[in-house]
Parts: sequence; C-alpha cells; structure tokens
Amino acid sequence: MDWVPGLSQIKSLAQVTLGDAEGARRTQANFIRQCPVVSQVTSAIQVVAGDTDGAEETQKEFLKVVSGTVDSLPGVGHVKGGMHYACGDKDGGDRAMKASSRTTAVIGGGVGGFIVGGPVGLGKGAGVGVDRKASDSQNRGAR
Repeated sequence: MDWVPGLSQIKSLAQVTLGDAEGARRTQANFIRQCPVVSQVTSAIQVVAGDTDGAEETQKEFLKVVSGTVDSLPGVGHVKGGMHYACGDKDGGDRAMKASSRTTAVIGGGVGGFIVGGPVGLGKGAGVGVDRKASDSQNRGAR
C-alpha cells in the first residue's frame, strides 16, 4: 500500500497520529522509491545529486514492487511464472505461480460464496487454504 498515492499519505498520517513517527517516515520513504513516476523522479534527482548508487537502489525497489504486483495478477502471473521456469529461474517461477494462484483462489472463493449465498468472506478462506497448502508443502520439503 505504501506505493499507492493518497493511501500512502493517509497511512503515514495515521501512523503519526498514533505516535509512530518512524513508521510514517518509512512509509513515505517507500512511497518515493516505489510509486510509478514518483520513483523515476526520485532516481533522476539522485543521479543529478551524484548519488548513482541511491538511484540504482530506487529503481530496484520500484521494479521489485512492479514484479510483485504482476505476479499476483491471475493469468498474467501464471504466464510470468512459466517464463521464469523456461529461463531456469525456479524461485521466480514458484513465487509468481503461488501469488497468481492465491489471487485466483481468493477471487474464485469470493465469487463462489456470493453465488451460493454464503458470506463473501469465503474468498478469504480460499486464500488461507492456498497459503496453508503452500506452508504444508514447504514443511514437508524441509524434512
């Protein structure tokens, strides 16, 4: 949420109001490194000021957020995961597949719950189920 204009500022205002000035500072630092356009301006200013390492870190942080957002899109994240696998990046493929599958399960559970007349919270249950299955398989692999 730190990268979303408006929401980030509301979050940091709430943090300051609740006495978490450091959290509010972190939220805004994340915003200027993660928000599209704002992060590009931030890195350009860093380059002009001679901080090329800082500019590079800003761009890496921005790309990490974009990558995570794309990973969580149903279908798109699955295709991205397949591309990671094809390039030999198992960890990246697993991350994209799990994120997009979780989103798909949450949306499917919410729609299914609505159609059946059950609580919309069923979607959250689907997400928890996917998370639990992933956790169980990680635990089995660690044995």
